[in-house]
Amino acid sequence: MCVCVCVCVFTEAGLASLPVQSADRNALRRVIDFVRETSDDSLRDVNRKLQRVLEETLTKNIHLQKVTYVHV
Repeated sequence: MCVCVCVCVFTEAGLASLPVQSADRNALRRVIDFVRETSDDSLRDVNRKLQRVLEETLTKNIHLQKVTYVHV
Protein backbone atom coordinates (compact mmCIF):
# COMPACT_ATOMS: atom_id res chain seq x y z
CA MET A 1 0.00 0.00 0.00
CA CYS A 2 1.32 3.42 -0.92
CA VAL A 3 0.09 6.49 0.92
CA CYS A 4 0.58 9.84 -0.76
CA VAL A 5 0.87 13.05 1.20
CA CYS A 6 0.84 16.53 -0.24
CA VAL A 7 3.42 18.94 1.19
CA CYS A 8 3.30 22.67 0.57
CA VAL A 9 6.65 24.41 0.27
CA PHE A 10 7.67 27.98 -0.40
CA THR A 11 9.79 28.53 -3.45
CA GLU A 12 11.07 31.65 -5.17
CA ALA A 13 8.09 31.40 -7.51
CA GLY A 14 5.62 31.16 -4.62
CA LEU A 15 3.79 28.36 -2.87
CA ALA A 16 4.25 24.94 -4.47
CA SER A 17 2.53 21.68 -3.68
CA LEU A 18 4.62 18.52 -3.86
CA PRO A 19 3.32 14.94 -3.63
CA VAL A 20 5.33 12.95 -1.07
CA GLN A 21 5.11 9.21 -0.55
CA SER A 22 5.02 7.79 2.98
CA ALA A 23 8.62 6.56 2.80
CA ASP A 24 9.77 10.07 1.92
CA ARG A 25 7.66 11.60 4.66
CA ASN A 26 10.02 10.36 7.39
CA ALA A 27 13.02 11.81 5.58
CA LEU A 28 11.20 15.11 5.21
CA ARG A 29 10.30 15.06 8.92
CA ARG A 30 13.98 14.53 9.82
CA VAL A 31 15.00 17.50 7.67
CA ILE A 32 12.34 19.72 9.23
CA ASP A 33 13.39 18.64 12.74
CA PHE A 34 17.04 19.32 11.87
CA VAL A 35 16.22 22.83 10.68
CA ARG A 36 14.15 23.54 13.79
CA GLU A 37 16.91 22.28 16.10
CA THR A 38 19.53 24.28 14.22
CA SER A 39 17.56 27.49 14.44
CA ASP A 40 16.77 26.85 18.13
CA ASP A 41 20.47 26.36 18.84
CA SER A 42 21.34 29.49 16.88
CA LEU A 43 18.72 31.46 18.79
CA ARG A 44 20.08 30.22 22.11
CA ASP A 45 23.60 31.18 21.04
CA VAL A 46 22.51 34.69 20.07
CA ASN A 47 20.60 35.04 23.35
CA ARG A 48 23.69 33.99 25.33
CA LYS A 49 25.82 36.56 23.52
CA LEU A 50 23.25 39.30 24.04
CA GLN A 51 22.98 38.38 27.73
CA ARG A 52 26.75 38.67 28.09
CA VAL A 53 26.80 42.08 26.37
CA LEU A 54 23.95 43.28 28.58
CA GLU A 55 25.73 42.15 31.74
CA GLU A 56 28.96 43.87 30.67
CA THR A 57 27.10 47.08 29.88
CA LEU A 58 25.29 47.07 33.22
CA THR A 59 28.54 46.41 35.07
CA LYS A 60 30.24 49.32 33.29
CA ASN A 61 27.29 51.62 34.04
CA ILE A 62 27.37 50.69 37.72
CA HIS A 63 31.10 51.38 37.82
CA LEU A 64 30.63 54.76 36.09
CA GLN A 65 27.88 55.70 38.55
CA LYS A 66 30.15 54.90 41.49
CA VAL A 67 32.98 56.96 39.98
CA THR A 68 30.59 59.86 39.27
CA TYR A 69 29.25 59.86 42.87
CA VAL A 70 32.76 59.86 44.29
CA HIS A 71 33.77 62.93 42.18
CA VAL A 72 30.61 64.93 42.88
